[in-house]
Order: sequence, then C-alpha cells, then structure tokens
Amino acid sequence: MASVLADYGWLAGLLLPLCNIAFLARGPYSWDGALLWTTPVWISILLDWRGPEVDYQPPRPLPAWAYLTVLNGLALLQMAAIVLLLQMACRLNWDGPAQWGTSLANLIAMRVVTGTNSCCAGIALAHELIHRRGLWLRGMGRVVLWTVLYDHFFLAHVYGHHRHVATRRDHGTAQYGESFARFWRRAAPGQWIEAWKLEQARLRNRSNLQRWARNRMVHGLAIQLTLLLLIGFVFGPVALAIFTYQAFVAVRLLEMVNYIQHWGLQRDSATVGPAQAWSTRSWWSLHSLMGLPLHADHHCNAGKPFFRLNALKGSPQLPHGYFAMAVMVRVADDDCQQLLKKRLHS
Repeated sequence: MASVLADYGWLAGLLLPLCNIAFLARGPYSWDGALLWTTPVWISILLDWRGPEVDYQPPRPLPAWAYLTVLNGLALLQMAAIVLLLQMACRLNWDGPAQWGTSLANLIAMRVVTGTNSCCAGIALAHELIHRRGLWLRGMGRVVLWTVLYDHFFLAHVYGHHRHVATRRDHGTAQYGESFARFWRRAAPGQWIEAWKLEQARLRNRSNLQRWARNRMVHGLAIQLTLLLLIGFVFGPVALAIFTYQAFVAVRLLEMVNYIQHWGLQRDSATVGPAQAWSTRSWWSLHSLMGLPLHADHHCNAGKPFFRLNALKGSPQLPHGYFAMAVMVRVADDDCQQLLKKRLHS
C-alpha cells in the first residue's frame, strides 16, 4: 500500500478537480445538498492536519510524459469547471424568498468548492506550467491564470519573486512578525506593480507604440477585461459575480500560501538556499499540489519539474500542510505566527 501511495500519489491532484466538475455539472441543489458538496474541501483540510507525513523522496517510476498528461488534463478540467460554474449560476432560481435562500446556499458552495479548486488545481497548476520551457506549456499556464484574473502572476513570480525571494525587495516574502492582513495589503498590489515595472524595463528601448503593443501586461489586461465583458453579456450578472468571486477566493488562498512559504526568512547572500523556504511533509499537500510543498528545492532549482523535486535538508518545516495552514492563517493568524517562530528558533 505504501508503495502504491508513493508511486501513484500524484494522481491525488485530480481528486478535487473531478469533485468540482461533478458538483458543478449536476447543480443547482437543495440548500443542504449544496453544502454537502463542500465535504471534499473539509476532508482535504483534515488530511493535511492529521494525515500521513512523508520524510523520504518517493520513487517516481513513471515516464515524464505521464506527468505532462496529468498537467494537460488538469488544465482542461479547470477550463471546463469555469464553463460549468457559469452555466450553474444561470440555473439558479430567484423567484421568491425560499428560492433566494437555496440559491445563496449554492453560491456559498460554489465559493468554497470552485474557489478552493481554482487555487489548488488552477493557480498551483499554472505555477508549474509557467516555469516550464516549452511555449505551449507556458502559454497554457497563462490561460489557466486568466480563469482567476491573475495573469500578471507569471511575470511577478518568475522574474520578480524568484530573483528577490527572502529579501525586503520581494513582495511575496512575508517579513518576520508580519500579519497576513498586512502582507495581503502589501503583496497583492505590489506584485501587480512589480510586473508592470518588469515589462517597462524589458521594453525601454522600444518605440512608444511598441511599448504598448508588445507589453504582456497590456495583453493580459485586455484579455481578462474581454473575458469579463463576455461573461456578463452571455451569462448575466450573477454568473459574472460568482466568477469574479471565485477568482478572488483563489487569489487570496494563493497569497495565504505565499505568506507561509517564506514567512520570516531572509538571506544574507546572493544565492538562494534551502533555508529560504518553508517546506512541509504532509502527504496530501505534496501530492495534491504537484510537489509545491517541496518549496526549498523549487527555489534552488526553479526549472525542475514537480515530479523531480527533492526534500532538502536545511529547509524549515511547517507544522502542517498547506490546506491546514491556510485555515490557521485565516482564523488564528497570531497563533500561526507563534508556531512559526518556535520552529525558527528551535
């Protein structure tokens, strides 16, 4: 059993997306039926909190194309989920008080299930894709980011965060003692500004026309604005609202992960080492988030595919996996900081 979990655990990344597809395809539901569909998210949190841990590098006998098939499949599932989300929103009934209550329960379930999935199998997937060398994979990563209105992340992350991580220049590194609320107010706009500055620097020797025509930030903004207009026109205001809200939920969850990945860590040299990123031994986070919890190796070797990442010695260890830590940041940020401080000083 342990061997099977090690060899094929990466397929766990398909579970939440498939649950999300099943939920959206069959809705709307009664109010209790809708809320029952949020169960996979709570199970994920529980698995991260009390589930198995791994302190070894699991064997990976499958060829690289098998993992790439999983990535392509996840991208298709994310895009299909957004279409199904919009269609389900159109089917909600607002004819009377009882229908309002049922429809609101369905919207809450959509926020929990699809919003969480859009982070875990959307942005986490896009994060893997934008680090690949192939134009197809990088382009697909940007398409996935459009589903959460966060296109600028590929610039801010690849060319900003990885260059300045664990320094005060990095908007994605939480400082020692910094609360999530303060980090969120700083990081969200800061990364957007960073991405814009990166494009301005890249195009500084171009003509004024080319600075706009070749600017990838402009491209992303135009595509995302067009997407919002199309959704509002074709599916209506409720669908537009829930699409925007699930994107906000996904992005906020992403920034909670960013918050804990480098909280309180600073480097004294130009070289990034294992000590500049928190890792976790949670089996569920490791396999459902495509190796993202092996974050130290990712920063030391940004071009390495997720299925080749290793657990590096010297990386501080989070007390729980990403799902559980995100909940802790949300409901007990002070306690979360105290746990991280104890880990740093132990």
